[in-house]
Amino acid sequence: MNLPAPLEGRNTVKTLFVFIALLLLSAGAWASEQRYYTLSLNYNAAANTVDIGKTNLFPTVEVGEANQTLDTGTGSQFYAMVFDSRGNALVMPDGSDKYYLGRWTTNIYFDSDTPGFIERAEADVRISVPYFPQGHRIDIHDAKTNALKLSLDVSRFAEARTLAEEEADNPTVVQQKPISGMTWAFIVAGVVAFLGIAIFFYKRRQGGDI
Repeated sequence: MNLPAPLEGRNTVKTLFVFIALLLLSAGAWASEQRYYTLSLNYNAAANTVDIGKTNLFPTVEVGEANQTLDTGTGSQFYAMVFDSRGNALVMPDGSDKYYLGRWTTNIYFDSDTPGFIERAEADVRISVPYFPQGHRIDIHDAKTNALKLSLDVSRFAEARTLAEEEADNPTVVQQKPISGMTWAFIVAGVVAFLGIAIFFYKRRQGGDI
């Protein structure tokens, strides 16, 4: 059955908006896949020191999608900062240059004849920090005193081209927070919507089928 032209137009517009909605949803899922540096560290509660992990069960630094830092609240004893090749602090997803690492504990649970928690002087911990393609160094600081506790070189996980190399080719490069995946999704959706609406009105004006 042939539909009247206005009804056909409404159906086309509905289809277009459904397509855009699906595009945004899929792009949003893609954008939410934040990657992390996962660090294997050793925490000495008595001395309040942080060092490289001692168990050798995991690499000192690895990159993946798993986030081991589930608590970034006010109880954190330490925070991390990530720096690029020029020593500039990079901006975390929350807009700060500090990423709090949760409350660390050296309590170990033993399931024996007398089960319970035993407080040890030190223990290995695994924590995560948001990954940056231009990241070259991670510094761990004491949250109360801001004293530097540990510095780790993560340049081997950086993308091939550094900011310095980009500036060598283009002196006008400015240090900025990268455009997020969600922002790109809205840009693409906007372009698709504009083209779809433009085609719709062009066809309608020409009196052709939409």
